Amino acid sequence: MAEIKTPYLYELIVRVNGKKKRKPSEKTKKEAREKGKKLDEYFYQLEITCENKPKMSKVYVFKDSLETEKVWKDIESSEYIDKRYLFYCQLGMYGSYRLVNWKELKNNENHGSQQ
Repeated sequence: MAEIKTPYLYELIVRVNGKKKRKPSEKTKKEAREKGKKLDEYFYQLEITCENKPKMSKVYVFKDSLETEKVWKDIESSEYIDKRYLFYCQLGMYGSYRLVNWKELKNNENHGSQQ
């Protein structure tokens, strides 16, 4: 029997500094259509400060990649200002990180992740 692999989740401690609404490129849309996939009309690029990966500055958010719709609604309404989060991300194409879920952290709360 073939083993089903679960995508690895990276745990990142971040503050969100801002967001940019983006649209998929025509090339990406065409590739998705050829594979029988449908893309959302837009996605977000979050500008972040990452405590445990200081060189990292952005994470992408796709509605269909999130575990809960509440995360998408919070991002759309900018409900992340002045908060620290533990982001659960998957490594996407070209070394980019794609948000899957998040957990709000208290300002003094730390997490044991060293990735």
